[in-house]
Amino acid sequence: MPRAAFRLAPLLVLLLGCPEPIDEDTAGLADGGAAGDGGAGDGGGEDTAPTWLSATISGSVTVELYTTDDDGERTTLSWDEATGGSYPFGSIYVAAYYEAEDGTVQYVGDTVIEDPGTDANPYTIPVQLDEPREVHVYAVLDWYQDRVVGSTEPRGIWPDGIELDDGTAAEDIDIAILAPMYGGGSCDTVTVSGDVKVAGYDQGTVVAMLVDTDGNGPYYTGSAVSPTPDGDEATGAYSLEACVGAGTFNLVGCWDRNLNGMYDPTDAWGVFVSEPDTDGNPVSVGSLDLAGYDVQIPFGSGPGVAVVPFVAISGTVQVEDGTFDDLPAGTSVWVAALKYRPNAEFAIDGSSLAYDVQSFDWAELTGQSSVDWRLDVPANTRVYLWAYADTDGDGTVNESGEPVASGGSDDSGRLDAGTTASTGNDLELAVAEGR
Repeated sequence: MPRAAFRLAPLLVLLLGCPEPIDEDTAGLADGGAAGDGGAGDGGGEDTAPTWLSATISGSVTVELYTTDDDGERTTLSWDEATGGSYPFGSIYVAAYYEAEDGTVQYVGDTVIEDPGTDANPYTIPVQLDEPREVHVYAVLDWYQDRVVGSTEPRGIWPDGIELDDGTAAEDIDIAILAPMYGGGSCDTVTVSGDVKVAGYDQGTVVAMLVDTDGNGPYYTGSAVSPTPDGDEATGAYSLEACVGAGTFNLVGCWDRNLNGMYDPTDAWGVFVSEPDTDGNPVSVGSLDLAGYDVQIPFGSGPGVAVVPFVAISGTVQVEDGTFDDLPAGTSVWVAALKYRPNAEFAIDGSSLAYDVQSFDWAELTGQSSVDWRLDVPANTRVYLWAYADTDGDGTVNESGEPVASGGSDDSGRLDAGTTASTGNDLELAVAEGR
């Protein structure tokens, strides 16, 4: 049997060194970011086309490298020392979306940064809306370089909602993505093969891939295929390699219907069918090749890869054995989800060290024993959860003698964000011993 190289998902390189499932419910998606159906008018039964509002979102995406030390703590890594200044990863997918009342994710625009580099990479997203809305923006790095927007690849978010109306030009929406260098190994492989059959096909490529049964991955991806049209359907033969004994997966396929060169949540998705219109998943990857595993596109209610842009972490912050009135008048309190463990004082307002920050001024603290906080962070990433009291009002936190608090799983504040909200993260401010 052949041997094939494989790469481990970035979060899992950091945490475990091998793929493990995560969880997400797939969401209904707007077709191509702005599709909709007109309804019948009351007078005469004619279709009424929706009126779209147009806006733009622009900014930059910067990829930041990190490594981990012997204690598992994340530290920065310069491009020069890691790669000699070269950029080793793939494209960057940037998307804008809103969350509908039923909880589904509705995409309203996206773009792909081709050939990014080590500096800030500019982007512009043309957005179409059916009405003024608050939208969110996230970016995903094609760490695997397989052109698939994967669920475990490095991502970054703009932590605040963006209010858009017709003609709005939201600028300086700058996003940072933290990425580790590559890790992985090789294995003996088996081949999974069959035909991908695409209804309504006109142009573009398709790809087959294996994800876990919750839609996370992909763990194995085939090469792009250009299907051949035949009547109302196009067919193309695919094959992909998977490690011997890899286990149970869902076999899914994607058609790059929007022709942006990426297989993303707004494209057309399908699954392995045991017969037409019959979902045949899951499949078991053992020691034998799997032939004749045909994939039907479109099929299903959403994308085959579950991509959660961000999750919310929340809790309370209070003063240990007291109230905020015990602090000096004029004190402000900050709760932050940081990229790295803090080991020195720093200016917190607008800090590039944080994914998201929430502040409370003295007027919000007086007379209170605790206040509620919420932060939005990229899903499937590690954050360092800390709270700070700025007792001298100079905007610099983590100073000697000032109260601090850490959350997460240990004294460093490490909190591994999954794909669901994390609540009950209660923080107690106190002056650390020896400070």
